[in-house]
Amino acid sequence: MASDFEVSVVIPTYNRSALMRNAVSSVLAQDTRVSFEIVIVDNNSHDDTQTVARALVDQHPGKVHYVREEQQGNAYARNRGVQTARAGVIAFLDDDVTVDSNWLTTLSTALATRKDLSFVGGRVLPEWPGAPPSWLTTDHWSPLALLDYGPEELTIAGESPRGLLTANIAFRRSVFDDVGQFSPHLQRVKDVIGSMEDTEFLMRVCRSGKQGLYLPQMIARAPVQNCRRACAP
Repeated sequence: MASDFEVSVVIPTYNRSALMRNAVSSVLAQDTRVSFEIVIVDNNSHDDTQTVARALVDQHPGKVHYVREEQQGNAYARNRGVQTARAGVIAFLDDDVTVDSNWLTTLSTALATRKDLSFVGGRVLPEWPGAPPSWLTTDHWSPLALLDYGPEELTIAGESPRGLLTANIAFRRSVFDDVGQFSPHLQRVKDVIGSMEDTEFLMRVCRSGKQGLYLPQMIARAPVQNCRRACAP
């Protein structure tokens, strides 16, 4: 698909308009020369998400796009984002994260200079509302959708690859042409806890022989609200 954009940033969202606005704003504030677009995928929100998203489209014409996905679930929303995106690299963010100012440059440079890479992903670090409980170590981060493998780059490949989160990941468009899209059979719907479509997709990509890279400097930050902390073991 021909496009003037180097990266399409897909942000699926459901009933979190204020957080979604922050996510979009963090992408718009990137310190980068990378050309990009943002695709907001509204998965049937019934708050003011549509109003907020359309205001962002009006404020940034040609840069921010809004689509609505009527089939409920993360996989459907992400797949709609892939179908709408126009760039050769498709990056995903969750609607409740913000990214550091070098995020786009980091992912774009890695994929541009390493032709052997099909995807890159990075850290998802917590923003605590207060001091976290003393027992809450990185061993307990998985239920909170947080991720930190440390300061060194890691190759992601093979039959049992180390996982990355779609809260902070980018794929070449060709990956979707080669292995398909996210599976709705394993998705999270609305606010239900638990979702495996991103893990299954990454495993499918790696089992096809493709490889990627964990980039510690590719950082997204997620506010950890009390309701999310309650989900930890």
